[in-house]
Amino acid sequence: MSILKSLLSLWHRLVIRHVYSILVPFYCCVIKERKGKKLSSALFLRKQKDRMTLLALHADYFFADLEVLSGSSEVKILQITSPWQVRLSNQFYPKRMKGTAYYRVRPGDKLQKRQAYCRLFMLGFLSRLYEKLGIDGVIVGNVRFIYDLDWAYASKLLGKPYFLLFREGLLHSPDRYAVPYERHRRFGRFQGTHVIVHNIVSKKMFVESGFCQDDEVSICGVLRMDRLIERIRCGGHLRKMSRKKLVLFYFTRQDLALGEDDSFHIFNHVTRLMIYFALRYPEIDVIVKSKNKDYPEALNYYENLCLEYFDRRLSSISNFVLTSRLNAHDLILSASVVIGLQSTTLLEAAIAEKSIIIPYFKFIRQSSYVQYLGYAPYFDLFEVADDAKDLVRLIILRLQKNDLSPQVLQKRKEVFERFVSNLEGKASENYVRVIRHFVMEG
Repeated sequence: MSILKSLLSLWHRLVIRHVYSILVPFYCCVIKERKGKKLSSALFLRKQKDRMTLLALHADYFFADLEVLSGSSEVKILQITSPWQVRLSNQFYPKRMKGTAYYRVRPGDKLQKRQAYCRLFMLGFLSRLYEKLGIDGVIVGNVRFIYDLDWAYASKLLGKPYFLLFREGLLHSPDRYAVPYERHRRFGRFQGTHVIVHNIVSKKMFVESGFCQDDEVSICGVLRMDRLIERIRCGGHLRKMSRKKLVLFYFTRQDLALGEDDSFHIFNHVTRLMIYFALRYPEIDVIVKSKNKDYPEALNYYENLCLEYFDRRLSSISNFVLTSRLNAHDLILSASVVIGLQSTTLLEAAIAEKSIIIPYFKFIRQSSYVQYLGYAPYFDLFEVADDAKDLVRLIILRLQKNDLSPQVLQKRKEVFERFVSNLEGKASENYVRVIRHFVMEG
């Protein structure tokens, strides 16, 4: 413990005393170059005149977006993860300080002095770091994390454009729209160079909140959708599979649309039904896909439920898979039937012409909780189960036949473009074009 305290004390002195001769080479080692799924050292990078070099802050927030963007021949992506940024910002700000406090800084108060010290450090640190790495601009995925804000702000002062690539794209219900709207309204005015969003609804949120002016926001689509759209165009969604697949995109019982702690038991019904189908129909693959953060909860719940209701271990069911790792688009394209509640994957499956069932039973559709279900106004685009028995009926029916009219498919595409991304499949080109404009202008 005494060794750890000594190291922390040494680190604090290095930062507070602006010992750039040590910090800059160290961070050149910490920062990595992204090439698709691969990461490599940025220590000995050489600047290429025909490629922009962008530094992604809080890279762990971007997920697959950086993989896609790094595939462009016009861009070189460097990245740093949040823990290494926190190790700098924590020397100036109180730990666990929220973004709202940062935006409420007033001249002369204690927090303003901390901010001034941090920005002064960042200016000296980044001017040397960027010279070493040849940085042309900075990208962030959100503007509510303290460790991103002074880094990005100082970058702009150094003449390096600072872009917000906003990732919270599915604002398809009043409450999901209200949360980022209120947050950005409280933040005041955007301090960066330009904002890039997925769709028209996201742009509307930024402009109406007063965070940005209309000409400060560009709609460029969702980077990871380019590949999906291309695969659909090539008929990847029509391939005949050797086995039928029933895919559930896992949702939690905490979703507001399900009432207080799943008071209507929809979560429980759907969970049991997935295990039942795997046991009843061994010729069908049943796959439950969760997010990484939800996987431990999902695994625990499915294992306990399998023992309680079916008196066997989940691992003994060979045609049942619970995973957070399988690619969502691979699952969508190979699925016979898709089940979900609020996820973007439902609209992704929608444009892939899949049978989609929303297990939002009749009795809860008649309650006030329906206002929290973003897809409620678009029930005509999906199959909506009235109860657990009807859910079984719909699954069996759609495993046998997908009955999708051209009119419904067209409306699905329109809703996808409104809430997710355009169908051009050129998001990556759009991002590069907008970023290059401001980099060249600077």
